[in-house]
Amino acid sequence: MKRLFLVLAATPAFALAGDGILGTKTDIVTAPVGSSVGWENILQMLVALGIVLFLIRWAMPKVLSKVNRKLLPGSGSIKIEETAAFGGGNLYIVEARGKTLLLAATTQGVSCLADLTETNFAQKQSDEEVFRDFLASAEATVVNAPIVESTDTALDRLNRLLP
Repeated sequence: MKRLFLVLAATPAFALAGDGILGTKTDIVTAPVGSSVGWENILQMLVALGIVLFLIRWAMPKVLSKVNRKLLPGSGSIKIEETAAFGGGNLYIVEARGKTLLLAATTQGVSCLADLTETNFAQKQSDEEVFRDFLASAEATVVNAPIVESTDTALDRLNRLLP
């Protein structure tokens, strides 16, 4: 494996070397005029293409999987329970630190729309009991007045309002 790496690492050095014995490029004044594509240039291009394909196909997925493991939280403290898409973005139901939140993600940013954390059952019952007590006291204070008044009493009320 190390030998393969050394060969692949040395390949760009061969690409930079020129035609001369010492690796120098030939003089452009004495060089023959015209361009020719030789086997050396094609071989050099194929080796470079092989290196790029090797990096894309094998090396990059290995490196990215290691980086992703480091980025993800280990304990899973944030969990996405549900998602839904709408015209302007996405809705997420997220559980984080014991709370359940409804989040909206749009192109402008992320907004917390509501706290959906369930309260315990005893709290719900006490709220219902408080509401029933309030409703019962409100019903007791309602005056049982007749709905339809006589014409004379209505005229008397209007006359008191006029100056």
